[in-house]
Amino acid sequence: DYSTAIAKEFNLPADGPQGPVVTEVERGGAASRSGLSAGDVIMDINRSSVAKSTDVLKRLKKGRNLIRIARGNSVAIVSVGN
Repeated sequence: DYSTAIAKEFNLPADGPQGPVVTEVERGGAASRSGLSAGDVIMDINRSSVAKSTDVLKRLKKGRNLIRIARGNSVAIVSVGN
């Protein structure tokens, strides 16, 4: 989850968007192929907001998931899954 330590580690603004931070992406995995990167802040999954990392697993469904992320000063939606 977003914290001062995570913000510092991934060179994110201390007052940036709140939410779970992607800390690692498996090379060649679905997330990597979809464009997710370490340091991305997850804002919502399938249009359901996420506040903590525990919310991520609750929101993911089998198949394709739409994930809205904050990266730097921009927001993007990536499609992850089959």
